[in-house]
Amino acid sequence: KCSGGRNVFVLVSGGVDSTVTYALLAKALPADRILGLYVDTGMMRKGESELVATSLEAAGLPNLRCVDARDTFLKALEGLTAPEAKRRAIGQQFLAVQRDQCAKLGLDPEAWLLGQGTIYPDTIESGGAAKKADVIKTHHNRVPEIDALIEKGLVIEPLADLYKDEVRAVGERLGLAPHLVWRQPFPGPGLGVRLLCHDGAPEATKDAAARAEAAASVEKLLKADGALGDVAVAVPPLRSVGCQGDARTYRNFAVLAGGYARDWDAIDRAATKAINASSSVNRVVVSLLHAGKENAAPRFQVSPGGPHECTAARFDVLREADAIATEKLTAAGLMRSIWQCPVAM
Repeated sequence: KCSGGRNVFVLVSGGVDSTVTYALLAKALPADRILGLYVDTGMMRKGESELVATSLEAAGLPNLRCVDARDTFLKALEGLTAPEAKRRAIGQQFLAVQRDQCAKLGLDPEAWLLGQGTIYPDTIESGGAAKKADVIKTHHNRVPEIDALIEKGLVIEPLADLYKDEVRAVGERLGLAPHLVWRQPFPGPGLGVRLLCHDGAPEATKDAAARAEAAASVEKLLKADGALGDVAVAVPPLRSVGCQGDARTYRNFAVLAGGYARDWDAIDRAATKAINASSSVNRVVVSLLHAGKENAAPRFQVSPGGPHECTAARFDVLREADAIATEKLTAAGLMRSIWQCPVAM
C-alpha cells in the first residue's frame, strides 16, 4: 500500500494499538515517510501527554507531533449525552484535526495514507467489514468519514486482523518497553465514553416501575437459586452498552448487594442466569460498598442539577479517579493479570 512513494500519517493515541502500529510502520518505512500525530483531546489519562512524548522518543520512533485540541473536542461534545453520539462526534473531530494538521504542514492528501491502530474487535463491534453485523458501538476509527477513506484506499491498518493479545506480542517483538505494551486498554475516545452523562430529563414513571420490577424479578430468581445466599438486587437509572446474541443492547444493569456469598464462580454463573432470564438488564455488577447482611438493596438516583454533560471539571475528577486505580493495580503487580479495569463516573 505504501508503494509509489506514498507516506503514512499515523494518529497516535498513546494506547497499545496505535503505539504498536506506529512502531511497526516506523520499522517498515524511512523516517521521512512517516509522521505521527498525538492529539491531546482533554479526555486523556493523567500525565498521558508527557508520557507518550517521552516514551515514544525513548523508543526511537520518529517525527511525532503533539497537538493540543482540548477546546475543540469539548466544543464538539457540547449537548451530547448518549454514548454513541459522543463516539461519533469524537471520531469526526479526530479526522478534522488530522486534516487541519495536513493543511498546516502543506501535505498532499493524495501522497499520504492515514495510519490507524484498528484491531479486529473494533471492526466487528462497529458492524463488521461488510457492515452486515449489528453495530455494538461505533469506534472512533470507524465513523462514516473514515469508511469513505477506506473505500478510496487511503487508510492503512496493519493490525486490523489481530486481537489485543496478538498486538501485545507484536509490540514485544518490536522491542517496545513493557509499560507501553502492557498498559490497560484505553479507548480512542478516552474518558469521553467513561464519563457518564445525562440529559437532565426526569425519569418516566413507567421506566422507574420497570426498573423496580426488574430488580425484584432478578432478586427472586437468585434467591431461589440459593448459590449466592442472602443477596439483594437494585437496578439503577443508568444504561450501558452490551452485546447479547451478537446484537447491541442498551439497557439497565443489575447491582448485587446485601449478604451475597463471595464466591466469584457462583457470582459469574448467577450473573449469566440473571441476564438470560431478564430482558431488562444486560450486565450485572457487584457492590462492595453495600455488601453485608445488614445492607438492603441500595437506592440510586441521578444527581440533581442536570443536564450532566462533558465538561473539563468533570473530566478532571474522573482523571484523578482513573489515576488512583492505575496506581493501585501497578503497586499490587496486577497490570498483566487483570484484562481491563475501566473507571467510569
